[in-house]
Amino acid sequence: MATTHVQQPSLFSFHKKVIPTRTERHTAVLEALEGSFDLTNTELADALQWPINRVTPRVNELREAGRVGCRNPKCPNRAHLNAMTDFVHDACKRVCKITGRDVFAWRKLETN
Repeated sequence: MATTHVQQPSLFSFHKKVIPTRTERHTAVLEALEGSFDLTNTELADALQWPINRVTPRVNELREAGRVGCRNPKCPNRAHLNAMTDFVHDACKRVCKITGRDVFAWRKLETN
């Protein structure tokens, strides 16, 4: 068994309350992306009426799973897993309609 610095009651709570809701939240994010070409994290939060700190981790998990990628369908880095160091095309970012900042916009990727 792996060593952890998390208290046992916290682990039980995580497995009982957090993990079961991940799938529901992933589905909600994917459904929100289904209805539009692309959305930023802030726009997703607004569309889902969720706080941003609930949206960003779900988007990151979906990016790692290859279900969500950048808005540019021709981008060689489909999921932009390491966007801070990889070459980023201008088409991967756009101005957020809510914040006015130039940020990544995400789209749902077709799964095989």
